[in-house]
Amino acid sequence: MTIDILKKRDYISTGYRRCLLRTLTVDIPDFIDIDEKELKLLVAAKLYEKGKLSLGQAGIFAGLSKRTFIELMGNQDVSVFNQEIEDLKNDIDNA
Repeated sequence: MTIDILKKRDYISTGYRRCLLRTLTVDIPDFIDIDEKELKLLVAAKLYEKGKLSLGQAGIFAGLSKRTFIELMGNQDVSVFNQEIEDLKNDIDNA
């Protein structure tokens, strides 16, 4: 199965500017049961986790609202908090 994650000459708004998208085609073995929407969510989650996209940008990439993307991140074992645990503890202690 082949899935086009992005289509040529499509534009998305990232909140700050409109971006031209490039095409990425992924060949997936038939034994992997995944559709385009789920693959986009997985890629968006990983890009967010690695700091390549903001929450809003990742939501747009996945074709979801920011809120829905945040809600689904728990299913992907991705934290929506970018801070380390120690940083969060320090923030709480200093509040």
